[in-house]
Amino acid sequence: MKELKIFAILVVFTGIVYWGVEPYAHSQMHEHTSEVNFDFKAGDIAQAEVELKKANESGKKDDIDFATKKLEDTKKLWANVDKIASLKTDVEAGKADFEANCASCHRVEFDELVAADDGISAQGIIYPDLSTSGAIYDSKFLMAISLNPALAMKNNKKYNDENPHPMMTAFLEDDGSISDENAQSVANIVGYLNSIGKAALEAKKAKIANEINAGKLSDNEKVAKINFENKKVIFEEACGRCHDVKYDGFIAKVNGGDLKDYMGSTPPDLSIIIRAKGDEYLHKFINDTQKQLPGTAMPRVGLNEQAQNDVVAYLTSVGDSKKAEREDLGYKIMAYFALLAILAYAWKNAIWKELH
Repeated sequence: MKELKIFAILVVFTGIVYWGVEPYAHSQMHEHTSEVNFDFKAGDIAQAEVELKKANESGKKDDIDFATKKLEDTKKLWANVDKIASLKTDVEAGKADFEANCASCHRVEFDELVAADDGISAQGIIYPDLSTSGAIYDSKFLMAISLNPALAMKNNKKYNDENPHPMMTAFLEDDGSISDENAQSVANIVGYLNSIGKAALEAKKAKIANEINAGKLSDNEKVAKINFENKKVIFEEACGRCHDVKYDGFIAKVNGGDLKDYMGSTPPDLSIIIRAKGDEYLHKFINDTQKQLPGTAMPRVGLNEQAQNDVVAYLTSVGDSKKAEREDLGYKIMAYFALLAILAYAWKNAIWKELH
């Protein structure tokens, strides 16, 4: 009976350390942040209020002034987005508005809009093709970035009146408001991108599926490969311009030196980021980079929930491919040791019974 009591004490203390002490230690090592929120308006305003509170507590005038202006600008931005989102969109007009306002820098190859000038760049960084943007980015984020890219992407400390954001927009008035005409134009542009985004993404996935199905893999292997590659496509579209995943043989589309000049630091290889940070951290970081890591050079991406899930799933597949197998084996090992403990206890009683 004494052995069972000792075993019970070990189980209890191990459980306290594993489920109590260790999570608590991790929680104290990292600043507490709110959960992932795809209501960008609510999340941005709440975070701006938190930053203003911290600035007031610091007592530094420059920080207070910056945080106060950021909160005011954030409320104005999302009020404008609400106005745009309430409008009915015209896809054909949106294509024309895109050509007039965006096509000098951005391509939409899926719809054969490829007139963008490669000579126009942001410090050597060519602007991305937006064919799939309507499928992977949040619609209201696309509206916000069209109005104030620095504030929408959370890099407004780097870009300001003295150092304008390289993505030039002219939809807002000097007082930060938006005219009815410009609001309709932005609504139409986002409506146009939404109208082609899903088809563009499905076309990429169909091409991948056809190539895989033409190979010599088994049916199960083909299904697994297609599922993996579909998630990789989302990663490439959302993150692949800047980040390597060398474990998967993937190299960023933009030169690392140019990225360092543009962003101030070289974006890291993400091969094992899932093991280093965990999926909860990645979800929070992708959802709002500055909230999770204040001062980071990485802008907020603005992915919708499904696209974000696909990006994290891809990084998990590459960086922690044995996760499911490891977790399954863990339960089996626990069951094995539980059975072994029972047998050992029974064997011990049998031996001692004969001795006495």
